[in-house]
Amino acid sequence: PGARAVLLTFDGAGVSGHPNHVSTYRGVVGLVRRRRRSDRVEGDEGGPEIRAYALVTVSPWLKFIGPAEVAVGSVAGVLSGGIGRLLQFLLGRSRRPTPKQPLPRHLYFFRLNPLPVWCAMAAHASQFVWYRRLFIMFSRYTYVNTWREIE
Repeated sequence: PGARAVLLTFDGAGVSGHPNHVSTYRGVVGLVRRRRRSDRVEGDEGGPEIRAYALVTVSPWLKFIGPAEVAVGSVAGVLSGGIGRLLQFLLGRSRRPTPKQPLPRHLYFFRLNPLPVWCAMAAHASQFVWYRRLFIMFSRYTYVNTWREIE
């Protein structure tokens, strides 16, 4: 009771439209909806509260601006009232949600160094083909990830 589970998945467009990504999203949506319905049943102690977030698919034009997206996203965050979150990020201070502070409906992750992504992909030699190396260097998803809560 009171425990939380957070799932991160693709959105309905699957970022690249890959059928496995789209199917993963549909499976998570089904799980979240079933879990929420069972939470409404009185006395059901069926497991932790599930919060799920989907990685937002962006247009191909935005997908390949890479590190520039950090600057664009930062400015957009400031303009949308996210100055507090931006400052927390820049100062390296992150706060964990507490029961009195619910999880946000949108999450933003920034990474300035592509090396961890490069190393993770390099561990899968059969997947680490030339165009994925370019994708890692120039893709927005290496540097910025925007997540929207699945309702």
